[in-house]
Amino acid sequence: DWLGTGGDLSVKGKISGQLDCRTVWGPGNVYGDTANCEGSEWVLTGGGSCDGGTTHWIHDSKISGNGWVVDCYGTTGDTTAHAFAICCKKG
Repeated sequence: DWLGTGGDLSVKGKISGQLDCRTVWGPGNVYGDTANCEGSEWVLTGGGSCDGGTTHWIHDSKISGNGWVVDCYGTTGDTTAHAFAICCKKG
């Protein structure tokens, strides 16, 4: 679903007006996952999580191309990484 800010937004003169954004989730993969925005969108921010409770943690969470990537490390067994990106329509 698309989300709107419900009002005007200005960020240091770089973004102005209303944003039309949605949350996109990656498929979930062992140790690393990527959530990608469509070509008609740009990634605003993102994040993620790692399965496994306190034995696994996020090692890296950053923008990657037109999406967001999350990498997980752990002390026991495999873990599944889950990435999400906030994707906003261009224009």
